[in-house]
Amino acid sequence: MKQMFVVMKETYIRQVKSWSFLFMVFGPFLFLGLSIGIGYLTGSSTDAKPGGLGDRSSSCQRKSQRN
Repeated sequence: MKQMFVVMKETYIRQVKSWSFLFMVFGPFLFLGLSIGIGYLTGSSTDAKPGGLGDRSSSCQRKSQRN
C-alpha cells in the first residue's frame, strides 16, 4: 500500500511540473484578465467614438464662427 502512495505522489508531481498542466490551470485566468483589461482600457478612453469618426459638429461650428 505504501508503494502505491509513492507512485501516486511521483505521478502527481511529474504532472504538475509540465507546461500543459500549468497552462490548463492558469490559462483561463490569464485570458479573463486580458479580456477585462482590454475592455477597461477601451471603455475608459473618452475621445473614442463608435466607428472612430469622432464628433465633427464642434469643428464645423468653429469653422463657421471664423468666417
